Amino acid sequence: MNLKKILFALLIPFLFLIVSLQSCQKENNQNQTQRLDVYLTDDPVRFDAVNIEILSIEAKVDTSSHRDDDDHGDDDDDDDDDDDDHDDYGYWTSLNFTPGIYDVLQLRNGVDSLIASANINGTVRKLRITIGTQHSVVDSGVTYPLTLVNPSNNQFYVRLKQRHRGNSGSGTQSVWIDFDLGRSIFIQNGQYYLNPQIHPFCDDNFGEIEGRILPTDANAFVTAFNSTDTASAIPFRDGEFKIRGLEPGTYTLFIDGTSPYQDTTLLNIVVDADDETEVGTITLRQ
Repeated sequence: MNLKKILFALLIPFLFLIVSLQSCQKENNQNQTQRLDVYLTDDPVRFDAVNIEILSIEAKVDTSSHRDDDDHGDDDDDDDDDDDDHDDYGYWTSLNFTPGIYDVLQLRNGVDSLIASANINGTVRKLRITIGTQHSVVDSGVTYPLTLVNPSNNQFYVRLKQRHRGNSGSGTQSVWIDFDLGRSIFIQNGQYYLNPQIHPFCDDNFGEIEGRILPTDANAFVTAFNSTDTASAIPFRDGEFKIRGLEPGTYTLFIDGTSPYQDTTLLNIVVDADDETEVGTITLRQ
């Protein structure tokens, strides 16, 4: 046997050992306990306040062999049963959360709040949010009760795919849930009704648009939209606004100014994942 063959024969056990260690390390990383953080933010409406009573937030954690299958349990015709505490698609676990009434309208223009967390071991498939009955809207200084459209159904589900979960690199998964008030609240016969529309995102895979609207007394309402996505913002008192959780793509930005200020439209605004698109200062004319 020549020298090359001898050296190769000696190296084979070491190569096998390295591959085995890497495989074990990967398996251990998949099975290690991670922290899950859930943040609440808002896609706003023209109210003074929107108070929502949130009772609990739970996560469905998948520990099966399908944990890396992004579509597992995502078919309404499968056997995924959300009424069971545990099934083939995972188990429900309560997150650390303080029940209470939250003024969701305060969480706008990039402001968010860490509202729930837990240590998990697996893939989070869904969030289940249970709300109460003590909801209200403050409109032009007057408080009105906000009635759930279907009072018998006070639980709402948020399906999560891989792109909705961000990884900080420190063993923490982060998910932002956007309470889309523009689609969640409607008025009928003078009554205010609530039908929660909640969308998940993470900054790693979604983009944002930010800028400033002047003059501040224009009381502008800003909407970014394209053929598949729509989101809104109400600028702060200094005119600064930020719209988060946008799917990557090209958007139109519509600024609705209060009379006597004219509306303004910006076209072809490109939004990339994990990036802030700056539109600068936009001055509305009379």
